[in-house]
Amino acid sequence: MDDSYFGILLHWTRSAGIGGAIKQKLEDFVVEEVADEIPAGKGYVAFLVEKRGLDTFETIQKISRALRVNRRAIAYAGLKDRYAVTRQWMSVAGVSEASVQQLDIPGVAILKTKSVEDGVHLGGLVGNRFTVTIRGITLGEKETNVRLSGLVDEIAERGVPNFFGPQRFGQNRPITHAVGKKIIQGDFDGAVFNYLTLDAEGETANVREARRRLSEEKDFKSALGYFPRGLTYERMLLTVLSDGDGSIKALRALPAGLNRLFVDAYQSYLFNLSLSRFLQNNDSVENFPAPVVGYKTLLSSKEFDVVVAGVLEAEGVSEENFFIPRVPELSAKGTLRSAMIYPNIAFSASQGSAKLTFELKKGSYATVVLREIMNIVPP
Repeated sequence: MDDSYFGILLHWTRSAGIGGAIKQKLEDFVVEEVADEIPAGKGYVAFLVEKRGLDTFETIQKISRALRVNRRAIAYAGLKDRYAVTRQWMSVAGVSEASVQQLDIPGVAILKTKSVEDGVHLGGLVGNRFTVTIRGITLGEKETNVRLSGLVDEIAERGVPNFFGPQRFGQNRPITHAVGKKIIQGDFDGAVFNYLTLDAEGETANVREARRRLSEEKDFKSALGYFPRGLTYERMLLTVLSDGDGSIKALRALPAGLNRLFVDAYQSYLFNLSLSRFLQNNDSVENFPAPVVGYKTLLSSKEFDVVVAGVLEAEGVSEENFFIPRVPELSAKGTLRSAMIYPNIAFSASQGSAKLTFELKKGSYATVVLREIMNIVPP
């Protein structure tokens, strides 16, 4: 899918990229949280979990079932990719440290545990450390090293736009921002219907057929009979809708972190589109705090803010739309985000592949950096 779908309209680096592909194997993309220190104490068990081929919500669901606790009892600091080996901190209340240590779940390993006085909190991390292998590079080893050297120097000096990466919008099915726009427009029926019926090429034929059939028939009760069992969240929605309880109750049936992602994703799309259009008119920039629009955002006459206002107008939305009185927990105040990032990248290259190691502050995306290095859209 073209990156313009996510609001990303340009490549920033001037140096030639190296091509290749990422995520050919799970071990090609390793992410480890650099977390805040959690004081020791009693009340919660914090644990470092390594997951393979699972997203954060799937991991939480599996752990909650194994521990026999509500999934909302398990907290996390940040979301992590499914198609990767990732290590992140979580916490749970009301269970023993030994019960966490003894968890035996395919694709999940508990690396460390710690008894703490408070749980992990969303956003409670410093950043993430990435070790990424790029494969399928057709350049010779010498040329790969020359290009990487130039790219690394340019990125350290000139930076990379701090776009939200494609995974912000959904891995297999990047439709979360389309759902989020409906929510902030107050069209909750449309939001739920989008989530259930919008398909993507990455999905299997039977899943796409189920979505198509529901789109045509609009019969939620019947859809429960043919929607694949693996579509856990869709079936949550269908169960509520089949009982006639309406779209708002259906949205609230989803994990809290997931339904909030819809609005977050639309904010991210607006940010990407605004930053893209700003940079198209600026050959070089100093880093600056850029608004991620919400209902408390106050736009000024500065050049970037003028661009944001134009994007909002073209989208047919306003700052006030991000206050959602019928579902206030999904309202978004807005925030500020660094427009640029300046990672220091260590690398080694051999014939056909390269390994890169770097750290990013929380909220920044490795795929955005890799996109510039490869100069193609990563899968």
